[in-house]
Amino acid sequence: MKYNRMGKVILMIAMSFMVFVNSEVAYASSLIVEDEQPDLEEEAQAKDVYYSLGKVTDAYKFYKVTVKNPGMLRIKFTGLNGNVKAALFDSQKIMLSSETTVKAAKPQATYYVGKTGTYFFRLKCAAGKTANAKYMFSKRIKLGGTTFAKADILKKGVKKSSIFGFEGSTSQKQYFKIKITNEELVRVKITKGNSCSDEDTVYIRIYKSNDKKNRVTWGWIYEGQGKATLYIRNSKNHKTIPGTYYIVLSKAFKTSGFDYSLTWLK
Repeated sequence: MKYNRMGKVILMIAMSFMVFVNSEVAYASSLIVEDEQPDLEEEAQAKDVYYSLGKVTDAYKFYKVTVKNPGMLRIKFTGLNGNVKAALFDSQKIMLSSETTVKAAKPQATYYVGKTGTYFFRLKCAAGKTANAKYMFSKRIKLGGTTFAKADILKKGVKKSSIFGFEGSTSQKQYFKIKITNEELVRVKITKGNSCSDEDTVYIRIYKSNDKKNRVTWGWIYEGQGKATLYIRNSKNHKTIPGTYYIVLSKAFKTSGFDYSLTWLK
């Protein structure tokens, strides 16, 4: 099911008790979202190498690509007059993304994939129109453990980046772990990039090691938002009680994909 921007805002109200403060948005009371786009995608552009997919006509056609690493796939169109319908499929030609309309004003679409192997773009121009398509691939490292026991350690001041691919389900989670030896205010910065989907929403939960069922705090960052800082305030002094904590991330919608980074701020 697709949601427009207003629909997603309403959903976030119901799910996270969203409050507005001076035009900034806070999800739960401990996640402050900054209305600024991240630089995750731009970091790769200096090394972009494009490969031709061929001509796109007004009839649907599949275009095959193979990737050897998790990462970002970007498809770009030249000679576009009108628009192109584009969607990503897996190796069995099962649709992974919703179909998006690519317009001449911004003739490209971005997708993230978390598994190696074969994918297909399904493309079609508007009636009577044609265009040429090319694609590039930018490798991304996929981090985060698959369970609490396999959580990836997050150290203070060290950024860790990962992705959620279009092929992944909403039940798949990525786990990170931090250890607090003395009471302090823990702040974790989260930066999220966007794909061509309007459903790029990440769900963040914090658990303490002695209670993996009840969240200490949580939050959401939806498509179009760039950065957020999550505060863990569970002590009497509104700081963080010493112990081991888990940061658990997942995507809210199946037909989405994005990259992100985590930094435990000093």
